[in-house]
Amino acid sequence: MKKILSTLWSNEFYQGGVVLTAGSFIVNFLNYLFNFFAAKSLGPKGFGEITALISYLSIFSLPFTILATIIIQKISAAGIDRKTYAVLLEDLFVSKLKKMLFFCIPFIFFIPLFPQLTNLSPLSSYNLILLTVLSFFSSFYLAANQGLRLFFLATLTAVGAVILKSAGSFLTYVGIGDITLVQIFLFLSTLFSTIATYFIFHRNTIQKIHSIRKRIEKSVVSILFSRQFLIFSLSVAGISLFGTIDIIFVKKFFSPEIAGIYSSWSLFSKIILYAVGPFISISFIFFSSAETKLQQKNTLLVSIVVLLFIGIISYFLYTNFASILIAIFFGARFNAVMHYLRLASIFGSLYTALTFINNYFLSRKSVAALILPLGLPFYIITLFMIPKQIEIIMQTTILFSLLVIIIYCLYFLIKYLLRLSQFSN
Repeated sequence: MKKILSTLWSNEFYQGGVVLTAGSFIVNFLNYLFNFFAAKSLGPKGFGEITALISYLSIFSLPFTILATIIIQKISAAGIDRKTYAVLLEDLFVSKLKKMLFFCIPFIFFIPLFPQLTNLSPLSSYNLILLTVLSFFSSFYLAANQGLRLFFLATLTAVGAVILKSAGSFLTYVGIGDITLVQIFLFLSTLFSTIATYFIFHRNTIQKIHSIRKRIEKSVVSILFSRQFLIFSLSVAGISLFGTIDIIFVKKFFSPEIAGIYSSWSLFSKIILYAVGPFISISFIFFSSAETKLQQKNTLLVSIVVLLFIGIISYFLYTNFASILIAIFFGARFNAVMHYLRLASIFGSLYTALTFINNYFLSRKSVAALILPLGLPFYIITLFMIPKQIEIIMQTTILFSLLVIIIYCLYFLIKYLLRLSQFSN
């Protein structure tokens, strides 16, 4: 047994899996503390403001998320020395950035319109711009560090950033400062992540900028116009947008207090996803591996059954212990969300299952990964057409999630039956 464990631990994949899983649990717990302290100290209005800011940041950072995944893939799979490739990729990144700066100047004139467009306060709107710029740089270096398999340092950076973020809401909770302090620490945590990832990258790379820059540039361009990149981009964007569109919609068209209540409902839903997040991340690697191809379908079906049980357990907890859960996570000022907790457990279970199934199709480069993003325009149109009541928005979001999952399952079943018929013939 000791020999088996030693063999597994010497494997870089298993080491990275353990580090990333442990880091994910720590980061999720610290994020819980951030939300707990922010909700307790700021109340529904302030908490809704912070949640909307983070949701907008998630949407604005979508291109960085997509490109970061490509960077991880390219550096990991580099046929030459990974460190050399990473340095050359950074050189290309900087050179392209210099060329793009001129085209960013016109956007400066739109900055004063941000508060009106987003319904965020001026402070949140301008902080959003700074956070987006910093996220652009940190996403590159964080992805490069992961591609270089610096899992421990990358995880340590993420934990440090979340500790700093949580410190702001904690200080507000104990009576030092207000929402402005929370915003300052949000900025400082992103700044810390950017600086730390930059120095980790340069400390662990060999500064060789030579021959293959054109080769890398041609490779990057070919990826950006490939079918795989289109599927991946739309699929990742679809998952991220679906998790934030409703929060932004409510923030835009409802009062700050109702937006805060809805944000707490959404967070209760996402807790289920956060709880099984490491499992979903590892499953994506498992489904992408050619060595596990024979076990993938069975694993998918078993995993869906497990997620179903998790959904049943969450429904039981949210139904019977609503007041306790609200007291633990947010406090008495959020008691209004108690009436909607059953819906939160249903949506959270569906959203988790949807994310998991989408990852399965995405790992197989299947066009089925486009089902969610193609359905999003209909979902957005529906939000504008239905009555402006948060319970109806919750129900609409749940029905859309269920519909997407049904289409996923029908696609999987049809493909399975077609292969079965071909095999029998």
